[in-house]
Amino acid sequence: MFPPRSARVTTSAAVNVVADRYLIHGRDIGRLELDAVNERSGWRLEKLAFTAPEGSINAKGLWRPAGGGAAEQTDLEVKVQTADAGKYLARFGFADTLARGAADLDAKVKWQGPISSIDFPSLTGEVTFRAEKGQFVKVKPGIGKLLGVLSLQSLPRRITLDFNDIFSEGFAFDTIDGTASISQGLARTKDLTMVGPAATVVITGQADLARETQDLAVRVVPVVGDSVAAAAAVALLNPIVGVGALLAQRLLKDPIGQMLAFQYRITGPWEDPKVERVGVVPESAREGDPFALKPGPQ
Repeated sequence: MFPPRSARVTTSAAVNVVADRYLIHGRDIGRLELDAVNERSGWRLEKLAFTAPEGSINAKGLWRPAGGGAAEQTDLEVKVQTADAGKYLARFGFADTLARGAADLDAKVKWQGPISSIDFPSLTGEVTFRAEKGQFVKVKPGIGKLLGVLSLQSLPRRITLDFNDIFSEGFAFDTIDGTASISQGLARTKDLTMVGPAATVVITGQADLARETQDLAVRVVPVVGDSVAAAAAVALLNPIVGVGALLAQRLLKDPIGQMLAFQYRITGPWEDPKVERVGVVPESAREGDPFALKPGPQ
């Protein structure tokens, strides 16, 4: 990986690299800046930055080459920021997977192997992610597979309920928030939440990043038109019932939508998932096993 072509390099016990363009697999991912210091334990990365008009990646950490019976290892703290995640993903070869969307990702990860290539079977760490004001694009099979999992495009294909307007052509979101812990390539989340104008989606469970499989519990709470307007209409027809419905809708965070919420379990490979409709998650299970589900109507 080091040093890249067309770079200005200064070296002694330290390496300082600046390259106006840095290519990975023929793709220009932006300007490279690297400051690294050679220590007994390996190369201490004081700064590793890739900067492009659409976004930036900043990392620091330690790269330990193989030696003395120890395997090569990379240990990094990473921050990714972009004002247009769709355009930034296109720079890495994932065009037409996401439209718009500002995003921030913070990660502390390590894996066995070189810094230039993530070894997913040994990948371990913590990730925090947030995105705003974007939309998943209909992902082609084999391209952006993990984004295909998050976009939930498998739901309309696998169940009889009509979610075509919500997922099949791309879920639009106002916010996405979540954290994940990764252990030996197995990523687990308890709080991945996507809020959009058509639905709120909560995802818990795990994804195997090396084998590209999943075992997820997905709760979809659709927005039932203008639920407040619907409650107001009821108030005109029956003031006693309608006023209570209107107050509940305002105070209880869309109970109409909550009553129509759907729960699914998604398992199997990312490219060919199995989707099952199940019941609701009991309160006692929400802090524990996300798949401790009550049987529900099919």
